[in-house]
Amino acid sequence: MIINAKVEGLDRALGNLEKLAEALPEAAEEGVNQVAQLICDVAKELVPVDAGALQKSIRVQRRSEAEKFTAIVAAGGVAVNPKTGRLVDYAHFVEHGSSQMAPRPYLKPAQMIATREAPEIMFNTLARRWKG
Repeated sequence: MIINAKVEGLDRALGNLEKLAEALPEAAEEGVNQVAQLICDVAKELVPVDAGALQKSIRVQRRSEAEKFTAIVAAGGVAVNPKTGRLVDYAHFVEHGSSQMAPRPYLKPAQMIATREAPEIMFNTLARRWKG
């Protein structure tokens, strides 16, 4: 017995896979940046606020322009606390606590919240770029 089969649409499927491969790097980078921004936004909502300097210092930044997919959320070091006149240097202690104060986490919970939304963000970003 001989069975003949004709496959139709293979060229279109291969073309779609090529478009997907082309869209993936930029979509992934955009998705990573969106997730990092979400972490930043949620952290700003969760951080304890006294003078507001720590909250203002929470930001998304890159480790270097040469590195892709390295968006990080940072806190401290860029805002001046109006009460002390010094750069915010206590972000770590608020998050993790010290011998004189209990931890008041804001970055880790923000990361956990964003992690739940990350797959959908990444999928939507890829779908949008793939359709082009």
